Amino acid sequence: MSELYQRPWEVLSSQSELDASPWVHVTREHVRLPNGVEMDDWYRIDLAVFSIVFTVTTDGMVVLTEQYRHGPGRAVFELPAGDIGEPYTPVNALEHAKRELREETGYTAPNWQYMGRFFIDSNRGCGEAFAFLATNAEKTHDQDTGEAELIGVHLMTLDELRERWLNAEFDYIGATAIIGLGLAHLERLHDR
Repeated sequence: MSELYQRPWEVLSSQSELDASPWVHVTREHVRLPNGVEMDDWYRIDLAVFSIVFTVTTDGMVVLTEQYRHGPGRAVFELPAGDIGEPYTPVNALEHAKRELREETGYTAPNWQYMGRFFIDSNRGCGEAFAFLATNAEKTHDQDTGEAELIGVHLMTLDELRERWLNAEFDYIGATAIIGLGLAHLERLHDR
C-alpha cells in the first residue's frame, strides 16, 4: 500500500470553465484527496503539448529564437519549439520538432536525441514538452514561419549560452530548463 502522498486524487465532478482548444482549456474539478479532504474548486489548465529543441551547429553554436511574447510584454530568447498533434509520442514529437526547427530557423540536423517529456506546471497541467537535442545542424532553408510568427534567429557560443543561463537571462522556464538539460547532455557526450 503506497503512502497517502503517492495516491491519486479522485475527481468527483468536472466542469469546463473555458474551452478555447487547442490553445487553452480550463476545467474546475471537485476532487477528493486520499486523506478524505475535498476541494470543490481545483482548476486544471490544459495547454497544447509541444516539442522544444536544443540545437548545436556543426561549428558548435547554439541556435536560439527571439520573439515578442505578449505575456511578459517584450521580446525573449527561446529555443525553437512548437505544438504537436496527437498522438503524443516521442516519435510524433520528433517529427514536429524537426519541422519547427526548419520553419523557425532554417536549420536542419542529422543527429537527434530524445531528452525526455516534461510538465510545465505539474500541479495545474499547463502543457507538456518533449525535449530534443539536435547536433551537427546546418542552415539549409530559409525561414518559413508564416504571417503570425515574427521570429529572429541568433547563434550563441556554448560558453556565452552557459554564462547567460547561469545569470538567469532566459525568462521562459521551459527554455531555461531545456538549456540546462542540453548542456548536461553535451557534457555527457564529451566525457564518453
